[in-house]
Amino acid sequence: MHLAFILKKIPIVLFLLFSCGERMELYPWQCHCDIEATQLSKPGFVTYQVSANGNAVVSSVTYQTSDGRVTIHNPVLPFDIATQMDTDETVLLTTTGNPGKGNIILTYEIQNHDDESGAISGNMSRVWVLRNGNCH
Repeated sequence: MHLAFILKKIPIVLFLLFSCGERMELYPWQCHCDIEATQLSKPGFVTYQVSANGNAVVSSVTYQTSDGRVTIHNPVLPFDIATQMDTDETVLLTTTGNPGKGNIILTYEIQNHDDESGAISGNMSRVWVLRNGNCH
């Protein structure tokens, strides 16, 4: 009697599992997106930026300051923050999110001053996309 009851319920359970739309993920996953870290050779002003296009979602942003790492959960995008950093400190930017059918763009810009030639700046960017179920 119990077996008959269970067998009658299996089609209902299977229907519910397979009728879920794209937005009803049972186990939504996240990518850990990063950008190449660098160490400052002289003091500088660092600007960190994160943006997303399409249906990409960013659930957290972590960046380095002179006081240590800072993590912002559910950041407002585009994310843009600047901080002063000293010689030998590491410039670091990571996000957790899902590029979906769009992309997540991480950028940092370093501006410092050279006594001989004036202001010097450089930037680094990396775009994360989802391809074949993997973040690239």
